[in-house]
Formats: sequence, structure tokens, C-alpha cells
Amino acid sequence: MNATIEYDQKELSGIAGKIISGYKRLFSELNGILKIYAEKIILHDPERQLKLGYSLVSLGGKIVRSVKNIQVGDEVDIKISDGALKSKILSKKS
Repeated sequence: MNATIEYDQKELSGIAGKIISGYKRLFSELNGILKIYAEKIILHDPERQLKLGYSLVSLGGKIVRSVKNIQVGDEVDIKISDGALKSKILSKKS
């Protein structure tokens, strides 16, 4: 009877070890995936883009994506890394 109990204890210990190992591997994989997504979020952060020298131009609170959305005489807001500017459009080229 003691041999059976010892055998069962060894079996349970082996199963527990496999479960723990599986969870460690799963958490390691999830950690890697989270790091990839975190890097993507950082790369696409608009504030990061502004620090690289880009700007955001908006008209009436909406981002300007094309010169077709702007008319000569419009006043636009320009956001840059260290502040904001207001500008009046004097001319435009396509």
C-alpha cells in the first residue's frame, strides 16, 4: 500500500511540474507578445511623431489630411512638439 501511495505522489508531482512548466512557457510567450504590442504603440504615438519634427494641422478641430480640405484664407491650428501655432493660409499648391 505504501508503494502505491509513493507512486501516486510521484505521478502527481510529475503532473504538477508539467502544469507549472506549461504556465511558465505560456506567460513567457504572452510577455513576448505584449512587448511587441507595446513597441507598436510607442512607434505610432502621435507625440513621438511630433518630437521627430512632424506636425499636426487641424481646421475646425479636424485633422487636415489633404490640401483639398483647405482654402486660401482658412485659419488652421498647427501642433508641434513644444506647443501650438495658429496660421492663416495664404496660398496652396497641389
